[in-house]
Amino acid sequence: MCGAWQTGAFLVVSVSAWYLLKKRHLDFARASLGVGLTVGLAASLLQLVSGDFSARGVAKNQPAKLAAFEGLYNTTSNAPLTLVGYPYLVYSQPDAVNGPTIYNAASSPKTLGIMLVIACIGVPLVIAYTVCIYWVFRGKVKLDRMSY
Repeated sequence: MCGAWQTGAFLVVSVSAWYLLKKRHLDFARASLGVGLTVGLAASLLQLVSGDFSARGVAKNQPAKLAAFEGLYNTTSNAPLTLVGYPYLVYSQPDAVNGPTIYNAASSPKTLGIMLVIACIGVPLVIAYTVCIYWVFRGKVKLDRMSY
């Protein structure tokens, strides 16, 4: 939930900064920038607390899951701390040569072909829809007494 608050707060900050750069609605932009930064800071600090609380709960109640998060698949005492790692997730028994590779882990050629056809049809449709909606709603918005 804290991540959603952070996302919303930094969206407000970005829109406010854009208004300030364009020198439009300056009073509104300054006020919303202050609110967005305050909420973003509070949500960021709460995210640290929430993440720590969740990690401690996983360590206490589900140690195997925590080991999987850390990429530790062999039981060891005093396991090393890893900052960046890319674990080899799936071992092949009895021969490690038969483990997953980039070629046998990908989808089948038929599935990849179907995805290509869908992408070739879908992307132009999305672009056409975006252009159509832009054309329908083009023009400037007039801010007057009746606007909200």
